[in-house]
Amino acid sequence: MPAWLSEGLALFFDGGTKFWHRTTGQAKHDYLPLTTRHADLTSLSAADARAAYRHSYEVSRALLAQYGLVRVRLLLERLSHTPDFSSAFEAVMGERFAEFQRQWMAEQDRKGF
Repeated sequence: MPAWLSEGLALFFDGGTKFWHRTTGQAKHDYLPLTTRHADLTSLSAADARAAYRHSYEVSRALLAQYGLVRVRLLLERLSHTPDFSSAFEAVMGERFAEFQRQWMAEQDRKGF
C-alpha cells in the first residue's frame, strides 16, 4: 500500500486534531503528485513532511467521500494481491487513478490549498 494512503487513512480514522491545524502562519505549500509519495514520508524535511501528511489525509478523505468505505476497503484487499496501485485502483473504482489524481489536484488548486 502506498505510504500516503496508509498514513492518510490513519490520520482520517484517528479523529483527533491534525497537527497542521496547530501551525500558525503556514504558507501554501506545493504538493507533490501522489505517485511520488510511495516512499517513506518520514525521510522528508519537516515542511515537506507536514505538507505530505496533510495531502495524504486530504486525498484519503476524498477517496472515502467519493467511493465510500466499502470500496476503499476493497481497494486495500485488492492491494494485498495486486501490488500495482494503479491497476488495483482501476479494478475496484472503475476509474484510472491518474484521472482521480488529476481531479483531486484541480480541486486543491481551486480551494487554494
